[in-house]
Parts: sequence; structure tokens; C-alpha cells
Amino acid sequence: MVADSWLDQRTDAWLFQRVVEQMPLAVAIWQADTDEPQGLRLVYVNPFNATAAGADLSPFVGMRLPEAFPTLVHTPLPGHIMAVALEHQPEYHETLRSLADGTTEIVFRMDVRPLGRRCALVSYTNVTEQQAADR
Repeated sequence: MVADSWLDQRTDAWLFQRVVEQMPLAVAIWQADTDEPQGLRLVYVNPFNATAAGADLSPFVGMRLPEAFPTLVHTPLPGHIMAVALEHQPEYHETLRSLADGTTEIVFRMDVRPLGRRCALVSYTNVTEQQAADR
């Protein structure tokens, strides 16, 4: 029996970052700066966010939720992300509807999972075609 694999012994943060940057899944990481949902700060988005969400979210990195997405402040979503970041909730899943260009509806499956260090990993999958086929 081998205690550690070769990859485990030689992997560094660079490799993990490259994997996340290359995967065809939109990923964002929120960190809880305070114990209030308004204290969530966007600390990372991978490049696929621009494709999946229809907008480049990288300019919002470093911003708190009210600055980056003021329309979300008064929804239940920040509370769920906060609960997962603080590990009060094991994970959270939701289907979101958004208007990409003001007229075309896009449906996302959002999954929120804890990362530790008061961070939550939020991944988005565009399920618009699947939702349309199910109708």
C-alpha cells in the first residue's frame, strides 16, 4: 500500500489553479470578511465565467457583494452562500433564471460548497437547453 501518490507529493498550487482555469465550468469563490452576508467578498473567478455567465466577472474580484451585485443583496442567495462559507450549512443548490441580453432567458444550476477558511465555492452550469427539453 502506498501512503501518498506521486501526484500528491509533487502537486503545488500552480497545478490546481491551471486545472480550475481550464475546466469548462464557471467557478467563483466568495470569502466571508464579516459574519453578515453583505461582508461576502468575491476573491476568485475562473475564465469560463465569461462564457457561462455571458459576462466577464473578473472586474468584480476584490469587491464585496453589495458593490459587485447590488441587486442580490435583498435576495436569500447571499445568506445561503454565507451559511456555507461559515460551514453552518453543508452545501446549497439552486436553479437561477437570468436575462442575458434583457430578452433571452438563461437558466443556471448553482452549487455552493464550503472550502474552509470562511470561503465558499460557487459553480454555475448553464442548463437552459436541458430545461427547454424537459418542457
